[in-house]
Amino acid sequence: MELSFPRDWPERAPIIDVFTAALEAVDPENAVRVALEGRPIEEPVTVVAIGKAAPAMARGVPGAASGIVVSDHVEPLRDGFVSYTGGHPIPDEHSLAAGEGVVALIDASDGPILFLISGGSSALCELPVPGLSIEDLATVTAALLRSGADIGEMNAVRKHLSSIKGGRLAERSGERPARSLLLSDVVGDPVDTIGSGPTVPDPTTYREAVRVLESYRIDAPAAVSAVLEAGLRGAVAETSKDPFPSHEVEVVANAALAAEAAVVAAERVGIPARIETTELGGDAETAAGGAVAAAAEDGMTFSAGETTVEVTGGGVGGRNQHAALAAALLLDGGDEQLLFGTLATDGVDGPTDAAGAVVDAGTVSRGREAGLDAVAYISDHDSHPFLEASGDLLRIGPSGTNVGDLWVVWRR
Repeated sequence: MELSFPRDWPERAPIIDVFTAALEAVDPENAVRVALEGRPIEEPVTVVAIGKAAPAMARGVPGAASGIVVSDHVEPLRDGFVSYTGGHPIPDEHSLAAGEGVVALIDASDGPILFLISGGSSALCELPVPGLSIEDLATVTAALLRSGADIGEMNAVRKHLSSIKGGRLAERSGERPARSLLLSDVVGDPVDTIGSGPTVPDPTTYREAVRVLESYRIDAPAAVSAVLEAGLRGAVAETSKDPFPSHEVEVVANAALAAEAAVVAAERVGIPARIETTELGGDAETAAGGAVAAAAEDGMTFSAGETTVEVTGGGVGGRNQHAALAAALLLDGGDEQLLFGTLATDGVDGPTDAAGAVVDAGTVSRGREAGLDAVAYISDHDSHPFLEASGDLLRIGPSGTNVGDLWVVWRR
């Protein structure tokens, strides 16, 4: 695992170091191993691991275990495990195959089940409710992602269209002993939102799902509208609202842990550091402006969480790159001692090969020298090519973990 820029930036090494320390602190394999050493689970255990961190989480399970791993990439697995690669951020036919595989495994098993859930689960593993196709779910998901809806609003819709989300895997497990270990990529760690809560009760309703679609003016496929209307009439059952007594749930790593590790790494090399918030959220561009404006103290200030972007342009980027370009416009030609960095801890920001970016007062001018207009590019939500040209993109590839985003403002 190595973070890198398109050009040589030795003066930015401290940012690379603190981001690396943050990622190491939320290593999924170690988090699962520690949790199970503290409170072992009965063996042999059937493992259902879903999400971007699923392969690493599965490797953390000791003893007699077998099962299924669903992720956005393939990693080596021990004997007894099968691997699926699903679509992300929009579910596809591979996500459907993974969902069918997960359901078949649960139905065929008769002993304890260990669920390992991490960010990305919502798209990577899917099984639509009767009457819907995977294409219906893909259409709605794509519209929600572009709408600016937050993760809770998106999940209120997705849970009511899925045979996996909203506690339905826990329902399928019946009375068997079961346990869920979660790697949280959601602000505040609400367990019903992480991975769309496949193993916990769902507090949302069909009425909320309909309200979200109406609020964001999303034109859903007719089949989706029919399912939701049936839910409103009570013609189909709500998602489970009651606790699952035989099912234990634990968050084993989150964004706060990553931010704390970053602070320690900065202070270790003599850089003053603090955490501004572990509940970073809202519009990415607005949040970036606030982070830059609040940078009054020397040293590094960290924010962890996850923002949103309402995409209206046709460019290529992600929420972290968009935030970085917004910050670059604010920094343009100003304080040369101020840097702003963003990192998607899963290593993949939007549909790009970048994890984020680190920008400074010269970012906009470097892009201008390459013939690019920063204002035009941010307006078209086309941050990726601009930050590539300015040399500020941050790359790592799929990191194997996923606890949301980590931002840093560094006044040197």
